[in-house]
Amino acid sequence: MSKEITPQDILNLLEKQAIEFDRRMRKFDESLEKERKEREKSQKEFEARLEKERKEREKSQKEFEARLEKERKEYEARLEKEQKEREKRDKAFDKKIGKIGNVLGWFVEGMIEPRLKDLFQEQGIPVSLTIRSVTYEHNGQPIAETDFTIVNDKYVVIVEVKTNLTTEDVKDHIKRLNIISQFPNALVKGKIILGAVAGMNVRSNVQKYAMEQGLYVLKQKGEIVEIVNDKNFKPREWKVK
Repeated sequence: MSKEITPQDILNLLEKQAIEFDRRMRKFDESLEKERKEREKSQKEFEARLEKERKEREKSQKEFEARLEKERKEYEARLEKEQKEREKRDKAFDKKIGKIGNVLGWFVEGMIEPRLKDLFQEQGIPVSLTIRSVTYEHNGQPIAETDFTIVNDKYVVIVEVKTNLTTEDVKDHIKRLNIISQFPNALVKGKIILGAVAGMNVRSNVQKYAMEQGLYVLKQKGEIVEIVNDKNFKPREWKVK
């Protein structure tokens, strides 16, 4: 037969369970305390690391700002130096341009202007009027300027004059003629535009290029200016409506 369980046995069992429960709770509390301390330690380490990084960033920021300030001062000093050098070069350039302008003015007034009418009439182009320095406008804005414009009932010859004529000058004049033909004023409407370039110094390759583009070429030869296109030359025409 089984041993009969007495009330004391039940009390003993409950006491034993209570002791085991207390032990487990203490162990659980100890574990919680350990985790709390570890979290607290980690938090302090994290905050210390953040503070260290903040100080490093602050130091880097100050170093960066100091470097920027140094570079700014160096840049401003360099700009000031370059400005002074540029002003010095500009003065020398203006002086040189003044001399060139005087030469070009002599070439235009003394050699080109007096000969234009005769030169183009020799090419079979009657000259009714010669106009110096014409500005062409579109919607009230200047779009092109010309040195000389020769006019008759049929043709308008637009002449560009340079001291040293270059290929780029020829290209620019072609662009100028295209613009004038697209946005004509009363002077050129209903007429045919012809182009011409003139130079004190015109290299053979530039002369050839200008002729290939259909332009008349006026060139200084000794004490006179001549149109150097041959008799078979056919000028390019810009027909304006």
